[in-house]
Amino acid sequence: MRRAAVLLSGDTGLYSGAAQLRAALEEEAEPVRFRYLPGISSVAVLAAALQVTWEDAVILSTHGRERDVVGHLRRERKVFLLVSGLGGVHSTAELLKKAVANDVLPREIRIGYGFNLSQDSAETGFVSLEQLESLDKRGLYILYLENPAADACPVTPGMEDEAFARAEVPMTKEEVRVIALSRLRLTRRAVLYDIGAGTGSVSVEASHLCPDAKVYAIEKKPEAAALLRANLSKYCLPNVSVVEAEAPEGLQELPAPTHVFIGGSGHAMPGILSAILAKNPAVRVVVTCVTLETLSQTLQALEELPVTEPQVRQIAVTRAHKMGSYHMMKALNPIYLIDFEGKVE
Repeated sequence: MRRAAVLLSGDTGLYSGAAQLRAALEEEAEPVRFRYLPGISSVAVLAAALQVTWEDAVILSTHGRERDVVGHLRRERKVFLLVSGLGGVHSTAELLKKAVANDVLPREIRIGYGFNLSQDSAETGFVSLEQLESLDKRGLYILYLENPAADACPVTPGMEDEAFARAEVPMTKEEVRVIALSRLRLTRRAVLYDIGAGTGSVSVEASHLCPDAKVYAIEKKPEAAALLRANLSKYCLPNVSVVEAEAPEGLQELPAPTHVFIGGSGHAMPGILSAILAKNPAVRVVVTCVTLETLSQTLQALEELPVTEPQVRQIAVTRAHKMGSYHMMKALNPIYLIDFEGKVE
């Protein structure tokens, strides 16, 4: 029996190379037995230095991956963030500065940092956002971010329509958006297509609900795509990708979806439905229709496809508007909402 030891820094269970090493060795023909002897993680070291607890914190890493840091920090009081060196520190500072300026995060964010932990050159401490931007030593960094307002963050959909830049681009209104997101039944790591994304209101709300999800906002009109990008930029959403293309052709290179919202089809509904079911036969889909023609076309297409019985709802919303000293009710366009799932034989 041969023995070998591999030395890795930190905790073998926290963003360590131990998992990849084990997976590689398990592919070998000869069986391998493993024993882990974990070290102290950088999270534990920094938490002790800053005198904070980490039992109630979210731990994220941006080493070679995109994570919705702002999305997690909106919802979680404490976030420990492993960043890629000084560049990762500065990009995080830029992201936080933008989120604060757009009122996505409060100004009162508390920021702690650790530099070259466990080395003679180690530094720890709390800094302001401006001081974080000015750090200039190259080395290993970990950040501690605390949002005192996180407990006030809503956990349900329902962003007001005024939260989005709109211009003349169609938008799924708040009441319809709430019901549509509810019927989508998004999961934590969903892969969502928002087809005919328009202003991006569904993409933004879906990302807020599921910061670990991956959202593809598909929009064919250049003016709408520009507005979509502006709204995504405002809310600092790295997990939403804009696909400026027409469906179903623009879906070919995308990963298989777990969920699909169709807010605009451009008369291509049968092709879109066939394409998404080909990618994932068990996909969950919500479609909104403004016209009777789109409703009819969708239901006819579904009769030829392997899906569960479509659930059809009509949503009629009437809002009160102030007129002088009175309030008058004003109706929005009725919307038909259809939801179903692919049926795997």
